[in-house]
Amino acid sequence: MREIWARRIAFLTGLAVLLLTVVFAMLQNPDDLTESAGQIVPIEQVAALTLDAQSVAAGWEIYERENCARCHSIDGQGSPRTPLDGVGTRHDAEAMIDWIVGAEKLQGMLSDRTWQQKQSYKELSAEDLRVLSIYMQSLRPENE
Repeated sequence: MREIWARRIAFLTGLAVLLLTVVFAMLQNPDDLTESAGQIVPIEQVAALTLDAQSVAAGWEIYERENCARCHSIDGQGSPRTPLDGVGTRHDAEAMIDWIVGAEKLQGMLSDRTWQQKQSYKELSAEDLRVLSIYMQSLRPENE
């Protein structure tokens, strides 16, 4: 009789662990990944963006002009504290601009100091933000 109860308890414990794993996975991987700027965008959506060389080059010039490397790094160049390598696969154009300018919805996700520093980028023109976003979206892993 003890053996039967031990097997039942082991089975129920395994089932509970499996159930909790599924619930945790569902909470960590929501279906709609574009609702907020802090979430990852499906690669199919980001890959559809046309990254023309002229816009990428103009975005790189803005990255240099605004001295973004004092807080960020790309390919090991700049501040290693917040690398931007691969950022192009994580955000769409709108979310990228939100991160650049420190949009209101990101205030709780960024430190107060970082959020305040990003507020100055709201003064960039719409075209500067567009090409800077395109440059950021061009930063993808080498094998892509």
